[in-house]
Amino acid sequence: MAVSLTWLGTGMHTEHPVDENQKEPSGPQSFKHIQDFLMEEFRLHVSYRILERLEVQTSLPIRHTMIEAGFSDANGDPLPGFVSIHHRTETLFGIGDMGIELSYAALMPSADLPLSVTVRLGATLPTGDIEPDPFKAGAMGQQHQHIFFGTGTVNPMFGLDLSYNLGPLRLHSATRAEVPVTQNREGYKAPTTLSSDVFAVIDTPVDGFYPIAGMGVFRQWRAHWGDQPAKNSGRTDVLLSAGISWESATGLHASILAKVPVAIETEGGQLKIPVLLQATLGGYFNLLD
Repeated sequence: MAVSLTWLGTGMHTEHPVDENQKEPSGPQSFKHIQDFLMEEFRLHVSYRILERLEVQTSLPIRHTMIEAGFSDANGDPLPGFVSIHHRTETLFGIGDMGIELSYAALMPSADLPLSVTVRLGATLPTGDIEPDPFKAGAMGQQHQHIFFGTGTVNPMFGLDLSYNLGPLRLHSATRAEVPVTQNREGYKAPTTLSSDVFAVIDTPVDGFYPIAGMGVFRQWRAHWGDQPAKNSGRTDVLLSAGISWESATGLHASILAKVPVAIETEGGQLKIPVLLQATLGGYFNLLD
């Protein structure tokens, strides 16, 4: 059995002009909505090998998001003390959607071909919180929430891992896709997401320590409320990554990884992410001991 805990953390800045249907129900109006986020997630992974090539894995995310909301006028000047039904300064905490998957080692490495291929199939379960349609509530002049940690649906997941050993250099790739197919009870359909990372792990004279370098692409299609695309959803990121991993002879392992977006393309609004940080600590345990 393998158990690990991963921490993910990032800052995010978003801003967008106020559409006509995003105005406040009364009183002064802002020209632009501005939000700064500090987001972190703790994800617990547990896996168990059923057969030599077959493994079952579960994961549970716990999320913490701090939001600072700001507003500006048409000249770009801030509006201190402005109160909005759309955004507010607040801290949110909760669990996300639990994941469960089976992984199958379709190809094992050999002396002739040091290549491994692992196929993954699973789904997320609706354990996270959801919210009513914020755009519908906003159109009625009601306070609402755009941030929530669950999808409210069971979403299929697919994955493919490749690894090739070149001796002092090991090449890895990991591709993941999550494809929601239904709406939740509030009419929300989560976006389809696709991530693909390629990275190299380099041997060093220091036993157990390995530098990591690579790049990745993250694509998120638009979410939907009913038959309408959600405003300011959908993006494509290109990221460079670097870090270091450590493995002990006893089965313990740890890693620290930084991912820097070199390009972010959004569909509506503006988005800035300076860096994404990831730290993992885990180990392998024999339940038969």
